[in-house]
Amino acid sequence: MSQDRASSARRQGIALGEFLGKTISHFFPKIRSWMASLSDTRDQARITYPRQFLSWMGLMVFLLKVGSRRQIRFELNTPEALENLNRLAGCQIETLAHSDTLNHFLGHVPPGELPKIRRKMVHRLIRMKALDKGRLLGRFLIAIDGTGQFYFRQRHCEHCLVKTVNGKEQYYHHVLEAKLVTPEGLAISVGSEFIENADPKAGKQDCELKAFQRLAPQLKKDFPQLQICLCLDGLYANRVALSI
Repeated sequence: MSQDRASSARRQGIALGEFLGKTISHFFPKIRSWMASLSDTRDQARITYPRQFLSWMGLMVFLLKVGSRRQIRFELNTPEALENLNRLAGCQIETLAHSDTLNHFLGHVPPGELPKIRRKMVHRLIRMKALDKGRLLGRFLIAIDGTGQFYFRQRHCEHCLVKTVNGKEQYYHHVLEAKLVTPEGLAISVGSEFIENADPKAGKQDCELKAFQRLAPQLKKDFPQLQICLCLDGLYANRVALSI
């Protein structure tokens, strides 16, 4: 790459980071403190990378659609990316964290911690009336549906779901998602419930309807005063779903 092209790429990368930083500061001005308050069971006296830096690094992996942990090094290990991460996290880190460090950090964050940040972000958007144009008769539209995550030819873990296709068993993991949807095409996650066999010895495996019975009470707890209209398919036209 020529020096001019490298300089242009650097300016574009910094400009993108500034734009994202301004957007985050406008809609979620407290997100740094939210990330810094995440429960973290690592030995805090021995860490190099704070929670908010690694949280942003993890988010960028998804925003940039990085395909693997190995690819993180090629996508984010640049001066521009590091500068942007520091700007977003409010840090002064001199080197990018290794992907194993990111994985280690995420393994030490309790499962319920990251959904707390999601809930605070959605609350912020609702309170600042940023989503009011998407209301239907005064209610927000919440679409709920199951979606696939992973498929395996062999059992991945004892919690895998199982189905038979053409005489062969397939193992998979699904999740039931609740998303606040708008006419502009936004789909903002407000709740997730994994569909998995919590008890490997159970007579019947987990399913979307069973996951809905766990997800619905959690939605009511997270958004107790929010007026919503659920968007569901025909699977939910039954007494169990309507009675929740």
